Amino acid sequence: MADDWYAKKKNPSVPLAEVLAANLRSLRDRRGLTQGELAGDMQRLGFAWLRETVGQIETGRRRVALEEALALSVVLNDETGELYDCDGPISLSPSWDVSGLMIALVAEASQLAEARRHRDRLRREADDSWRRAYMAKAVAEESAKKVDEADREIAELEARLKQP
Repeated sequence: MADDWYAKKKNPSVPLAEVLAANLRSLRDRRGLTQGELAGDMQRLGFAWLRETVGQIETGRRRVALEEALALSVVLNDETGELYDCDGPISLSPSWDVSGLMIALVAEASQLAEARRHRDRLRREADDSWRRAYMAKAVAEESAKKVDEADREIAELEARLKQP
């Protein structure tokens, strides 16, 4: 019994919530996702996540349900289990530790999440392009009005100069 206590003190287990909090941000950053984009991906899988939800998990203020943890693995395309990477045992409950977790992903599900992210980025780029084009059109129309005003002013001045 004393040996068990010493082993736990020497290599204490880490609660799964802490492991996820520590790994989620670094994995999300490496995937190039903002908290909002990750929340959007989770929403598409049926979870009521907001940007704040991701922030709460990353700071350890919110626990992750099993279904959410599995979905995170899919959304982040975590085929190697980085989300659950830990130097020591992971505590799933006060009496249950595991040495490591590996979540097997269905390739199609992770590819679908990646394709949706790509599509959403393309949509944002297209929206930005349309906005820039609209602004450029408005600037061009305003410039054309100024040119027309200048032409009218020149025509008036030329007409006055021709009068005897």
